[in-house]
Amino acid sequence: MFPRRARFIGNRPRTQLIAGGRRLALSSCLLCELPTQGRIHLYPRNASGVESQPYATKTSMQDLNITRPPSAYAALLADTRALGFDMASEVAVGALLRTLAASKPTARCLELGTGTGLASAWLLDGLGLHGSLVTVDNDDRLLAVARRHLGGDPRLDIRRQDGDIFLREAVGRADRFDLIFADTWSGKYRLLDETLSLLAPGGLYVIDDMLPQANWPEGHGAKVETLMAKLAQRTELRLCSLDWSCGVVLAARV
Repeated sequence: MFPRRARFIGNRPRTQLIAGGRRLALSSCLLCELPTQGRIHLYPRNASGVESQPYATKTSMQDLNITRPPSAYAALLADTRALGFDMASEVAVGALLRTLAASKPTARCLELGTGTGLASAWLLDGLGLHGSLVTVDNDDRLLAVARRHLGGDPRLDIRRQDGDIFLREAVGRADRFDLIFADTWSGKYRLLDETLSLLAPGGLYVIDDMLPQANWPEGHGAKVETLMAKLAQRTELRLCSLDWSCGVVLAARV
């Protein structure tokens, strides 16, 4: 039951809501302001403009991303900071990768851009005992951290190799992966077609850092737009773009 004091606002193409002195505009819905409870209910609108049952509630959400982080995470993070490496994946992205890997416990996964192994730790934490992860980077200084903290995991294959060379060789072998996380230029801004050809049916392709970053070089925003346009043209992919964390695109091959 919703309070009778709820106030419905607007019945226009762009509905406005006044809450806490602020006016918010949203489209294609009716909004219910509940000032006594400090939350907002969104109501879908039918063809006549009449509200139906609420389909979402906007309120604060508990952050579960860092719940039970991988066992090696704290040590990896400390060594990453000691190196001054500032291009590691965000915690939210790691939590997403772990969840996706857990949905495919026997998956064969590929990570392009190991870095210090922070994202690798999240992936391994989601995989089952019979899953595997190949991770590729060409920076010995960073890979040393990953090997120190993760190298004892038999599911992990750390490759010190140029990403472009790895991808071309993998295509030549007709390799297939159930999850690919492309966190470097290779497999993302270079050799995209080759990378997507490595996806098994039902496989997932994940990229991050699609929202503007302080460390982007000049002109990188145009490359991001081009990449998004290329992905949108791929008819074998089902895409989901997440305007969240650092910006994530999730694609599944059908």
